[in-house]
Amino acid sequence: PGCPRAARILALTKAVAAGGFHAAPGAMVIPIGGPGYRSGPSPPPPPPQTEWGRAQAPWFILINVLLAIIMIGRFWMLDIWNGFMTLITLIIGIFVVYCDMHIIAVTMFMAVNMVNTIFDLIYAIIAVVRQKPDWTHFFDENKGWVYNFLHGVIIAAPIVSFIATRLSCAVFSEYHERISEEAIGSRGSGYRGGDPYTVGGGRGYGSGGYARRPPARGGSRVDADGNLVSG
Repeated sequence: PGCPRAARILALTKAVAAGGFHAAPGAMVIPIGGPGYRSGPSPPPPPPQTEWGRAQAPWFILINVLLAIIMIGRFWMLDIWNGFMTLITLIIGIFVVYCDMHIIAVTMFMAVNMVNTIFDLIYAIIAVVRQKPDWTHFFDENKGWVYNFLHGVIIAAPIVSFIATRLSCAVFSEYHERISEEAIGSRGSGYRGGDPYTVGGGRGYGSGGYARRPPARGGSRVDADGNLVSG
């Protein structure tokens, strides 16, 4: 929701699928719920990305290029599992840029890179430890550029994943701060919930302060000076 390009892709997929089978109108491909089940209304799409968030797209493109280089290096050294994980991360990163920094894609990219940072760091530490007792030969100009490139991929992987996590987290935080500010601004300072004695939000004493003194209860009243008068 909220991504026009993804909506067009989904519509095209449905159109192609419609040519392969014919379902009854209103029927679900995978039935959910029992007899009488009715699906509720679709949730509204999230608000659009902020201008600052869209401005970070070039940095995400750069991260995707670095991820592509790391993926090639990992497949080159036959590190199939890590290469496959990098490929998945790269696909999500491309989707982030393609969908105009959609917040759901950014959140997925942040989560995947957060996990990759941990495992890539462990993998890099293991690779360095295996070089002992002479750790200085982890990079060696006498062994050719392929040797140094592949070892550079091992060191660069956790660094790139950490930068991607940090950048995604910044975009995520700025987006939700903007949403929170808009929610507070739209709430205003008028009466809420039909309660004429509270201002701000919520109900009851302390939720936003009384707009005017509430009426006394139990047969008492408040005079013009604010004193409680019985009767």
